[in-house]
Amino acid sequence: MAGVQPEDIQKVQAGWFREWQRYLIRTYCGDCTTGLEVGCGSGMVMENLSDILEVKGIDLDPAEVGNARKRGMDVIEGDGGKLPFADGSFDLVYSSFLFIWDPDMARVINEMIRVARRNVCILGEPVWNRAIVHPSDLSSLVQYERDILMEEGGNPEAGMDLLDLISGMGLKHRFGLIPLDTSPEEMRRWVSLEREYTVKHGRVLDDLPPTLFYIPMVWSVIDISR
Repeated sequence: MAGVQPEDIQKVQAGWFREWQRYLIRTYCGDCTTGLEVGCGSGMVMENLSDILEVKGIDLDPAEVGNARKRGMDVIEGDGGKLPFADGSFDLVYSSFLFIWDPDMARVINEMIRVARRNVCILGEPVWNRAIVHPSDLSSLVQYERDILMEEGGNPEAGMDLLDLISGMGLKHRFGLIPLDTSPEEMRRWVSLEREYTVKHGRVLDDLPPTLFYIPMVWSVIDISR
C-alpha cells in the first residue's frame, strides 16, 4: 500500500526528529494537553510525545494500526480525510510524513482543522528537490529516492506544496525547516539506510561516504484557537 514505510525506517525517522518534534509542541502548542495524530503509522511519533500529550492515533492501514496497538498506543483505523470525531475534539491535531502520501491535502487539512480546538501542527514534510548533498555524486541517490516515491504514489515535494496550500487558505500560521543536527556516524547510518531502500527497489549506487546529506523538512503550526 502506498504510504506504508517499513517499520525500521519509521523508527529511524522518529528517532532522528524526536527532539525537534518535542520542541515544536512545547514551544507553539504548550497549552495543548490532548492530541490526535493523523496517519500515525506504527505509533513511533506518538511514543515520542506520549509524556507531554494524551494522544490518540488514526491510520488508514489496518496492519499499521495493529503495529501501533502492539506498542501500547491508542489507535483506530480510519481515513484522515473523513475523521470520525466531533468538531473541536482535540486541543492539537498533528501529522508527520503524512502529506507526502496523501494527494488530497486540502481535504485532510480541513478535517484536521475541524476536529482541533487550538492548533494543527505539521511536524515534517520533505522537499526532496531542494536536497543539499556532498559529494555531488550523492545527487543520484536523491533522484532514485524521488523516482521511487513517485512510483509508489508519493509526492517528494510535499513540504512545499503544503506550504502553498496553507498560505493560500489565509490561515494564521508559523513555518520553517527542521535544522540539521547530526554527527558523521549518524549521517553515514542514515545514508546507508536510504541506499538499502533504493537497492530493494532495483536501484544500485556506489557506496560513497557522505559528508553532507540534507533533505529540507518543512514544518508548520496553524493557530485556530477557538
